[in-house]
Parts: sequence; structure tokens; C-alpha cells
Amino acid sequence: MKKFLLILFFSCTIFQAFPDDNVSAEYTYHASEQESPAEAKQTAVQRARIQALEDRYGRKLRSDNITDITNRDGKTSQNFIATSYSEVNGEWLRDTKEPEFEILFEANTLVIKVKVWGKAREIKQNAVDVDVAILRNGTNRKFESEEFNDGDQFYVAFKSPINGYVAIYYIDKETQDAFCLLPYSGDTEGQVSIAANREYIFFSPEMCPDQHKKALVDEILLPSGRNKKIDEIVIIFSHNSFFKALDNEYKSDEGQLPRGLKTKEFNEWLSKCRSKDSDMITVRKHITIAAK
Repeated sequence: MKKFLLILFFSCTIFQAFPDDNVSAEYTYHASEQESPAEAKQTAVQRARIQALEDRYGRKLRSDNITDITNRDGKTSQNFIATSYSEVNGEWLRDTKEPEFEILFEANTLVIKVKVWGKAREIKQNAVDVDVAILRNGTNRKFESEEFNDGDQFYVAFKSPINGYVAIYYIDKETQDAFCLLPYSGDTEGQVSIAANREYIFFSPEMCPDQHKKALVDEILLPSGRNKKIDEIVIIFSHNSFFKALDNEYKSDEGQLPRGLKTKEFNEWLSKCRSKDSDMITVRKHITIAAK
């Protein structure tokens, strides 16, 4: 078992997809008083990507019907609740050009203007619904969080309704490195298979379901550095077999790092994989790490 100290600064709907398209958009975001410039820029980029997807593929109104049954004083009541919401009909695959920002102040409000360019796909309706949660300092779902402090322990909970294969990468947006967190560094098979309807807690030796592989589990600690950082966790899943990207050993004077590759090379690998496998999906989650 190895314990990694990541000397880095560090929504989930899954779809089968059509061929890739080039998309772009401009978006203006008015930040709240509580947001830092880095957080505002990240939000602006996310909304610009959604705008690009909506411009190209449009939105679709969806609805959920829920039956709420309660029992009070021996009497049962039943309520029917209908909710509606909209979703864009596309998914963002990768940037083809770095976002361009213009930062302004209007009436003492931070305003972020951003342009984005990328590859995207139209999505079909037959969704595979996987359940992913980022956990902080605990392996129970009650520890789900996207806000971390310096030195916190990092886990990922994952569950799928079908058998398949999963990989997890950490994207350092400052250094433009993509670190392979799963498969574990000592796992020479290059892929991780999972069983349907079983919850997995990755990066915890105690929660490893295979007794023979507990020694391979890497534990992850998240240091922030001097400033609060916002970075990205990418979870990749397919019911078809796939192997991790070709990566390299990273060295640091301050601690051992996971194997990795440059973000550009990672995006190229992922794009090729998804072009060959229309069932491959990604879940992207942003986390923040606050300094002590």
C-alpha cells in the first residue's frame, strides 16, 4: 500500500453519444460577493460551455413523477408530486482552445466575460445512470463534499447498474498535468473492472473488496499550497473493456506523486477512446482545497 501526497493544487448524467462537433460560445458572468476571482472564472467557463451546447443542440424539458407515502397516527396518506426541469441535449468532451477571459468591474461587481471552444456531442435518450460521490475524511456517503481543507483524505464512491470498467484522473489546471489515480500505481493490469449494483469506495484499503489487492490501494491526501485551488476529477466508465492512458512516473522532493501525463495528451487519449466506444462516458467534478 502506498500513501500519495498530491503536491498539486487540486453532475452527473450519462449518455450514449453521436459523432463529435466543434462548438463555441461567449458568456458574461456577474460574480457574487462571496466568490473569489478563480471561482468566478470557473463558473463562467462552465456556463459558457452549457451555452455552447444549448446553442448547438437545444434543450429538452424532462419531468419526474414522485409518489410520497406517509403514515401518521395509523393513517396512510399518498401525495403525487410532478416536477419538471430542462437539460441540454449535448455533452462537452474537451477544449480545443484555451478559454479567453476579460475581467471587468461594474458597479463594484466582478464581471467575467469568457469565450470557449471545444468538441461536443449530441446525446441520446438511453442513459446509463451511474452514482458518483467525492468523499472527504470518511468512507460513508454522509462525508460527501467538494470542499476540502489542506491535508484532508480523499475518497471516491462509485456504483453502476451494469458491469464495466472505471478509471479516475485528477486534472491539475495550473500545471496542466493529468494524474492517474485509478488504476492504482502498483496495478500492472492497467484497468479496473467493477460489478453491477455494488458500491465501491476507492482509495481506502479497508474498503477494498478484493483481499488480494488491498496492498495495491493508494491513499490520497490533498494539500492546497498557499492559496485556495479549484481543480477537476474525471471519472471514466464503460461496459466495454479499456485501458488507462500511457503515462509516466512523476517525482517530487516533497512526496510521491501518482503516474501521469500532460492534460493535452490525456484529452487526446480520451477523445480517441470515446470515438471508438460510443458507450464510454465521463463524470467531471470540480473540487476546491483551502489552505490552512
